[in-house]
Amino acid sequence: MTSIYWFWKNYDWRSLDYVGFNHYRRLFNPKDFEDYKDYDLIVANSYDLSKYCGIEKQYKLFHIEDDFNKLLSILEKYSIYSANFKQYCKTNYLIAPCNMFIMKSHLFDMYCTFMFPLLMQLMNYVDLSSYSKYQHRAIAFLSERLTSWWVSKQMKSLKIKQIKIEFKK
Repeated sequence: MTSIYWFWKNYDWRSLDYVGFNHYRRLFNPKDFEDYKDYDLIVANSYDLSKYCGIEKQYKLFHIEDDFNKLLSILEKYSIYSANFKQYCKTNYLIAPCNMFIMKSHLFDMYCTFMFPLLMQLMNYVDLSSYSKYQHRAIAFLSERLTSWWVSKQMKSLKIKQIKIEFKK
């Protein structure tokens, strides 16, 4: 998310038709998105979390529950988001991992304008100082849930493609 934020604030992305990001150890296979211009948004194949009873429950099992609750508290300030996000996390089992995407540049601005004010607030409430190396990535883990929700909200109006990601060591 740091790279995405830097790019949004510092690069002349408005001159681009599309903006895309891989993960540092996960990559889109270029052969899988040769037809990217046929889509508004390309994201990584969703992971199925149904064995954990939904996105919220899975987060609370494997991460720090209070961090998820802090995100919900922040979202409550935005009534247009709060109830919908809560419902999404309780009833959905699919998550688009790694905040990977290729999207039209105007969508990139919409995405960043949505994500970063929320994440900046969250950073003020989550104290990472005592977290393990793994849990220290709490903001990124929560941003995956926000990204997945944001993508789900776009599905009615955009042409979206999901593609498999490759894992690199």
